[in-house]
Amino acid sequence: MKAKAGICKGLVLILGLAWGGCRHTETSSTPQAKGEALIRVDPEVLAAHKLDWTAKSQYVEMKVPYEPIAQLKKEIEAREGMTLQSRGEAHITVDSPPEMTALRTRLSLEQINGIVEKSRIQSITIQLQCLGRQHMKQGDRRLATYYLVVEAPGLLLVREKLRQQLIAAGGEKQVFHVERFQPHITVGFTERDLHLEDGVIKDSRSCLYGVE
Repeated sequence: MKAKAGICKGLVLILGLAWGGCRHTETSSTPQAKGEALIRVDPEVLAAHKLDWTAKSQYVEMKVPYEPIAQLKKEIEAREGMTLQSRGEAHITVDSPPEMTALRTRLSLEQINGIVEKSRIQSITIQLQCLGRQHMKQGDRRLATYYLVVEAPGLLLVREKLRQQLIAAGGEKQVFHVERFQPHITVGFTERDLHLEDGVIKDSRSCLYGVE
């Protein structure tokens, strides 16, 4: 029994060292927010149904009310002691520009927008999980972006409908990964927003504050 315990302790030590050696990356996630670390978000941000959907040529989005996001940006700036940039609007990206390019190898813009419009995307229910933050080192600068992590299974279904249409049109399902989806609402960023293409993950693993 003592020998077995010694082996187990040795494995734990080895795994701990291996894990530590893998943590030096160009991007970094913020540890899960503690229960007491909360930030208030105006629930009006969930009222996407009050806004009209607008078709875009380079991506698909779900609009959300901007004023609650503008208020949240000011609160983050006060807490973090920095000034953030924003786009002056708020949305959830449902299909990113690279994904739209993949879809348009087989589908027309009219077909894509038709599927989204029939899905009544602005009426899909979303839930806020937390306020997330991600960092990325670029040269001698450290970039940061802040965003609301969102749970939106209905938007995942819209993506699945698009993939099914792509396959029906003769496309390969591998070019459009439905599950590679991190729904979020960008609040602000230091120099530019950071994306999946930068290697950042915008899900609950990057939570900085819980929301109330």
